[in-house]
Amino acid sequence: MLTAKFTKRIQAAARMGLASILEHLSHRPDFNDVHGVAICTIPDATSVYWSAETKAQRDERVQGIHARIPVSSTERQWTQAEILSMFQYEPADWPVVDPAGGPYLLQDLNAALDDYWTRLENSPLLNLLISSDRAVAGVMSALAAGMKSAITEFRQQSAPVPDLLLLAWVNDPDDPEVVRNLARQLNPEALFNEFSKSYYSS
Repeated sequence: MLTAKFTKRIQAAARMGLASILEHLSHRPDFNDVHGVAICTIPDATSVYWSAETKAQRDERVQGIHARIPVSSTERQWTQAEILSMFQYEPADWPVVDPAGGPYLLQDLNAALDDYWTRLENSPLLNLLISSDRAVAGVMSALAAGMKSAITEFRQQSAPVPDLLLLAWVNDPDDPEVVRNLARQLNPEALFNEFSKSYYSS
């Protein structure tokens, strides 16, 4: 069946893509300070990119947000701790995206997605059988399954591995619960609960 074929291809490409990203990041001297890695897409799941952030970069970003908030004599000023709670999990703002290696590491995954959506677009029968929402859900499920396999293998083969949050991220999703449910699948309970309390997914 076509959808099963593409599901396997997307899952395999996601596993290899994340494995390459983790291997790439592991050579950074600050790898043990990485707090999050994400493969990001948009609501129609037609393409992906990756991002990551260290705790030091996160704290600098939070300080920058805090400094840009206007001081008001009538409103209580947000603390940096409150800003951290609300904005620490915003992969679109995470700065670690290697300009040279970044796109290449997800080249196969983007090719699989492009082929999948092109085939659906050019097949009237499949368009009748598979709604857009169902197709996107299938892509995200395959993406998360591949990422789960990659992080499990990486943790088994590499030591030490930072206690990082892994996200299959959707920028401006129609339903934020999609992001929450994927995070639940990909992370230990303690990390998921920390993410779940953040501003974006509340």
